[in-house]
Amino acid sequence: MINKSHKVPIVSSPAKIHEPFSHLKDSGSSKVINFRNGLVRFEERKETFIWAHQDEIRFVKSADHYISALIQQDQQMKWMVRHSTLKELLAIVSSGDFVRLSRFYVINRKFYSHTDLKLKILYLTDGTPVPLAHRISPFVVETIKG
Repeated sequence: MINKSHKVPIVSSPAKIHEPFSHLKDSGSSKVINFRNGLVRFEERKETFIWAHQDEIRFVKSADHYISALIQQDQQMKWMVRHSTLKELLAIVSSGDFVRLSRFYVINRKFYSHTDLKLKILYLTDGTPVPLAHRISPFVVETIKG
């Protein structure tokens, strides 16, 4: 039974509610989040999430609806996982910095050094080698060098 005698007070001006990390709230979908500040959520371990700035993302590879990203936090490089597609990731990060190499790979242009197409290894500016399981067009590699 509903008690109709209890009334909720009406506030003329909206009250400002302080929420920590309110700028990281979901925008309605479980996959797409409003990233005005350039942060992207990744899973480090089961049920352990970190927020990485898009400038910390070096390289991304896909596997169906999951992506693995090579992220540098502090002085450490880590592979992190996110339930997303490359297309969804590219929609939320700065499009000028990230280049799609193929169906499976995206690189942050700021950290690209060179590629050894014969050995299928991509090198980042700090010398980190990233093995590539799929072929990348030499045209795309020349375009990244820009």
